[in-house]
Amino acid sequence: MKVSPPATPTPKFLDDDERPTMRTPEAAEFLGLKSTTLEHLRLRGDGPRFYKVGKLVRYAKADLDAWLKSRAVDSIAETYARGISRPPTAAQATSKS
Repeated sequence: MKVSPPATPTPKFLDDDERPTMRTPEAAEFLGLKSTTLEHLRLRGDGPRFYKVGKLVRYAKADLDAWLKSRAVDSIAETYARGISRPPTAAQATSKS
């Protein structure tokens, strides 16, 4: 009885939205952020998913869209509860008056 070799899996090619083609400045512009803000978010682990290839950092549009959707809120109080932003300190609250 002859045994056939295991089937080679067909490679899955990424859709255009899944392809990590945007560099940090392009991704930041897409999100409406400064590049430095996106870099800080990446360092803290709070930013969108990214791909690291050697020294290069790349973002996929689908990951940027998913990150934006994950940050949708209905009220400012919800941002505080979810840790997306912090409530003002007492000093900040009194300085605005």
